[in-house]
Amino acid sequence: MNQFYYGTGFAPVHETKDMKVALIGSGNVATVLGRKIKAAHHTIAMVYSRQLEKAEVLAGELEATAVDTLEAVETAQADICIIAVADTALQVIAPTLRLSKGIAVHTSGASDMDILRGTAPGYGVLYPLQSIRRETAQVPVTPFLTEGSSPAVLDTITGFARTLSPLVDHASAADRLKLHLAAVFTSNFSNHLYTLAADYCKAQKLDFDLLLPLIQETAARLSHYPPSQTQTGPAIRNDQGTIAKHLALLHNNTDAAEVYRVLTESISRYYGLRLDC
Repeated sequence: MNQFYYGTGFAPVHETKDMKVALIGSGNVATVLGRKIKAAHHTIAMVYSRQLEKAEVLAGELEATAVDTLEAVETAQADICIIAVADTALQVIAPTLRLSKGIAVHTSGASDMDILRGTAPGYGVLYPLQSIRRETAQVPVTPFLTEGSSPAVLDTITGFARTLSPLVDHASAADRLKLHLAAVFTSNFSNHLYTLAADYCKAQKLDFDLLLPLIQETAARLSHYPPSQTQTGPAIRNDQGTIAKHLALLHNNTDAAEVYRVLTESISRYYGLRLDC
């Protein structure tokens, strides 16, 4: 088995191979994780969903058994049971699931590890820090953040994660929640801005695809420079004439105009400028 190092302490952890896995969930995260797990040559014994037909679709792809009861999951005797569901569903499943062996993990960035206390002999977190869509043809590189109920459990979860991705680290619940918040700014909010831009282009009969090279270049620069050093645009130039023209174009789009004002003012404050917009 291969050795690798993770975290600030550079603790040695081994890849955990040939794991028997039970998968709870059939949505985006469960589907993409299932594909990664299968590609890493683990055995996915069972896929659970409250809607059996959904479990059957994913189980068919992963060569697993589909079930729609948690009692059936408990009979799987899996080494690791991955609960890849929304936080609201996690709150329902955790008090009910009782595994006699193995480790139970959830994939949430915003839920505490201890919600799984009592579900299995070991429990923890396997959080994929990535925007995940099952429709994506090529699964993106995905950092995993791990947490475990004991050092041995943490080593097992981390070793398993290492078979799925080269980017694995330990993160406490507090740090994971902070990273989850940062991810909302980085991915969810930025995508909403793309949506506003796409809607504006459609309304103005403009081609949004012309902006894709700009989006890609802006993101690519972050591999080489801090975001604060790559800021461009009229706000950082204190170009109040252009800002006024932009707001005039948005006079019939109050939501987009408000977002424009808030972000322009935020950029102004960050760089110590004074804007009147």
